[in-house]
Amino acid sequence: FYQLFRSPKPEDEGKAYYRGTVAKLVEYDLRHRTSLAHTLEVFLGSYGNKKEAAAKLFVHRNTLSRQIKKIEELLGVDLNDKEVRFRLQLGLKVRHLVL
Repeated sequence: FYQLFRSPKPEDEGKAYYRGTVAKLVEYDLRHRTSLAHTLEVFLGSYGNKKEAAAKLFVHRNTLSRQIKKIEELLGVDLNDKEVRFRLQLGLKVRHLVL
């Protein structure tokens, strides 16, 4: 995270940060025509509240739970961990800045 602010070329560090956080998920979405990155963005924007995120995504909470599990498997993370959620949310925001 801190390397984003120390680098003489922040755009390169931003791309590296993106690749190290959510790029795999975005690439999966492109290959499989899914929207897991969007699901993750809404889930994180709802502070991990599945009920709220499911309502915003217009899906059943069980559907969202399956999607969250798939995201965790693809990225090798635990979305119950606040630090992980922070890093992924930052990765999604950096993605919009550097790509």
